This record gives sequence, structure tokens and C-alpha cells, in this order.
Amino acid sequence: MRLNGLASISDNQAESLSRHGGELSLDGLISLNDNQAESLSKQEGELSLKGLISITENQARILAKHEKMVYCEQDDVRKLIEKYKYYGYK
Repeated sequence: MRLNGLASISDNQAESLSRHGGELSLDGLISLNDNQAESLSKQEGELSLKGLISITENQARILAKHEKMVYCEQDDVRKLIEKYKYYGYK
């Protein structure tokens, strides 16, 4: 599902989207809060968040729990998630 036109989502919307089992593209989002990251980390398909400008260490830890790929274009964002997902930082 591609919802790239959304610039923001509510916590409730993130929770609803987490139940989508296929690919989910939210490339219009430029930021997330911890609750939204937690919900989206439970989504079962590939997750695209290419519009994120920055995230916190805690949000990176949360998103790293996502079982599939999380796509981000911003190098800092991508590397921070990879730090926790692939290199086992806690």
C-alpha cells in the first residue's frame, strides 16, 4: 500500500497501518514519534520511510525490531536503524 502523500499520521493511524500485511510505503512522513515507530515496527511487510529526516536513538531501536526491510533514504536515519538491526547494539 502506497500512502506517500501523507505528511503526518496519528498514533491511531499508525496502529491501524501496523496491521497491513503487505508492503507499506509512507515516504511522505518526515518524522515519527515513539508510539508511531512502535506501531510501525509491528507491520509485517516491507516498510518504506524514505521521507524521514531524522529519528532518535530510541526510535531507531524500535524500528530495528521490524522483521523485514525498513527503507530510508537519509543516510543518518538508515545507518542508525542498521546499527541496531544488524550490529546488535542495545
